[in-house]
Amino acid sequence: MEGAATTKINIMVELTKNNFIEFIKYSSFSVVLFSWGVCKPCIGVRKQLEPLERQIPCGIVEVSENLELADSLRIIGFPTLVLFKDGREVDRLKGYFTTAQLREWLNL
Repeated sequence: MEGAATTKINIMVELTKNNFIEFIKYSSFSVVLFSWGVCKPCIGVRKQLEPLERQIPCGIVEVSENLELADSLRIIGFPTLVLFKDGREVDRLKGYFTTAQLREWLNL
């Protein structure tokens, strides 16, 4: 379509206590980013996840708005990525990392 604007479809799911359990149980593997507001490393990690969103379900929890959820999972540093398999936590990755490190961690 000539002149049509191209928009990026963001498929990272915004998670809260209301949809978190459903999200991590939806597929066999999922990854959740626990982020805090304008934390620059958190923003960087989110950008690192974008190319992988079509390969593995990705969700994000804004901890400043979901303290109880983060506390229940003992999230103490940001950014924190949590890998879930069949609704259960199997691994965590804290801090900033490259796309290559993320792919290796996820075995992609």
